[in-house]
Amino acid sequence: MHPNHLTMRDAVWPLHVRLETLPPLAAVAEGRATREEYAFALSVLHGFLVPLERGLDAFARQGQAGEGLSAHLRGRQWSRLALLEEDLSRLGFDKDAREALPLCRSLPAPTSPAVALAQLYVLEGSRLGGKVIASRVSQSLGLDASNGCAYFSSGGMEVAAYWTGFRKLLEDHLDREAAAEAADAAKGCFLALEGWLRERAG
Repeated sequence: MHPNHLTMRDAVWPLHVRLETLPPLAAVAEGRATREEYAFALSVLHGFLVPLERGLDAFARQGQAGEGLSAHLRGRQWSRLALLEEDLSRLGFDKDAREALPLCRSLPAPTSPAVALAQLYVLEGSRLGGKVIASRVSQSLGLDASNGCAYFSSGGMEVAAYWTGFRKLLEDHLDREAAAEAADAAKGCFLALEGWLRERAG
């Protein structure tokens, strides 16, 4: 049986590759962004992360998640919004400026455990990739978790061990039908992010 995280990876891979070429994230991922470009990229990510995390929090409160997923959502180790806002603050965005940033309106809210897990998968996949980006940002801009790169650094979390635990959650909560639903939802999340990046870069 194909592991669920690989089913989802295969579903989103072409979209993932395409996203890596889009501004404003491409320059950051390649380690060639200026400080101003980096700050703008974080502000764009903020506009996507806020509705994504709000949707997951709202789904957790609805009581439809099941015991294991519900505990995972309530624990909120998956959340990195506070880290992103810390970075924005260090890069010159005060509270009023952060609250005034535009938000993505096209991301569907989770309506089932499969959709919630799909959106968590996108978050956790970005956490893995973030470690590579953090290294490049450190080299190009001299930023680390203490002065503007906490989001990509995941605040120093042991990412590999956390990813292993999340993969188990996917296997425990998704049968074949739910895994197909989750794969479609993950693609939808990537497409919403792509649309948001194009809108903000436009």
